[in-house]
Amino acid sequence: MTIVSEQRRGALPGVIERAWKGRGYKITNVRKSPTFLGIYASTPDGYSLEVQVAGKGQFFLKAATPCLTDSSVGQPTGKPNTPDRIG
Repeated sequence: MTIVSEQRRGALPGVIERAWKGRGYKITNVRKSPTFLGIYASTPDGYSLEVQVAGKGQFFLKAATPCLTDSSVGQPTGKPNTPDRIG
């Protein structure tokens, strides 16, 4: 969370939106409230991003990863070189 001054609070959401669009992110929603603004986006590789602005100028940035898929990488076959710490 970051608190942004009133002088910069109005311009920062537009800067964020243009930067995300410039990176090829799709803006999925914009909440245009004077006190609780929000910008929501998705990236081409499946991440979700959001910036929300609360009443006193607190900016919140959230990110979510896409679902993971199983990997074909197997378990290590070598013996660990550290003591076993189970138990």
